[in-house]
Amino acid sequence: RPNVSQSFTTQVNTEKLMPHQRERNAIQSDLRICKTNCVRFAVRVAYDGLDYHGFQSQPHGNTIQDQIEHRLSNLLNRKVRILGCSRTDAKVHARGFVFTVDLSGEEIERLSSRRINECRMKLQEQEGCTREALVAKTIHSAIKQLTPQRPGSIVARTVVPITMDFDPKFSSLWKRYSYHVACCDNHSSPFLTRYCWQMTNQQLDFDAMSHAVRIMNGKHNFEWISLVEKGEQRDPFRDLKLSIVKMEDHKQSLFDPCFANTTMYKITGTCDFFLYKMMRRIVGIIVAVGKGEVKWPTLESCLETQDNECCRMNGSDDVSSAADSIPSALLQTAPPHGLCLEHVEYEIPI
Repeated sequence: RPNVSQSFTTQVNTEKLMPHQRERNAIQSDLRICKTNCVRFAVRVAYDGLDYHGFQSQPHGNTIQDQIEHRLSNLLNRKVRILGCSRTDAKVHARGFVFTVDLSGEEIERLSSRRINECRMKLQEQEGCTREALVAKTIHSAIKQLTPQRPGSIVARTVVPITMDFDPKFSSLWKRYSYHVACCDNHSSPFLTRYCWQMTNQQLDFDAMSHAVRIMNGKHNFEWISLVEKGEQRDPFRDLKLSIVKMEDHKQSLFDPCFANTTMYKITGTCDFFLYKMMRRIVGIIVAVGKGEVKWPTLESCLETQDNECCRMNGSDDVSSAADSIPSALLQTAPPHGLCLEHVEYEIPI
């Protein structure tokens, strides 16, 4: 695992960065190196990502990071830069995304005093809180009060004070994603559109999909199904824990009639590190097997070939011979809106 304490001082070739990226790096460096009296907080948030262009800030895009930074900047009267645990694509959701934000001691005292005055906390409640606990409540309250352009689409779940060497990306132990697929008999449901990959008049072979899941479980070379940038230093062999559940009986709810004649599948993947689009490509493979577009023995053979080829090439960039043998049905990417980042695990509770 990279040395987190050194990652902030690494020299970056700014000539290859966009202007907004150079500005962001400069501000992050200023926050982390120049500020000696500051406290770092880890914030776990949930968000509906369908109407956003992913988490990471973009020069001309409406992203989760842009929304949070804009409101925190207004709150603190300065430019605020946060660091996220991952880059979720446009339209991807999250229940347990984690980011960090640094506040100076002066800002903490000011926000604490404001919260005490506004909430009129009882004296005994104040006395029962440590300074760290009171600060955490202050930050949590501040983020809860954020009102994005789409109210309720970004929600703070927990706020925890942490050490300054904590990095939301490199300190993570593993991540878990889930993906929902809905098969409807006659017509799609408007109540499933935002969070499921809907298929009308399409039946999937659950047994075949379960077999595909068992084949991809374990440690394999997933570079062939991911969009890996040239020069990527990550090991393409990832130890994946994959599962699939068929959900036919839905709980009674206000929208229960909309689930009539609908079969839902939940695919869950847990890994220490996911390659770019790895989870969506895996779902595409499982669905292709369920549709009968490709048989699971073909998947098994292809996976074994890629594993052996990667070991044989031993780091070489020439993988064209192995790539040519991959059926196109195994290279489909599932739509983003069915994907959700469920949880990111760390050594400390967040």
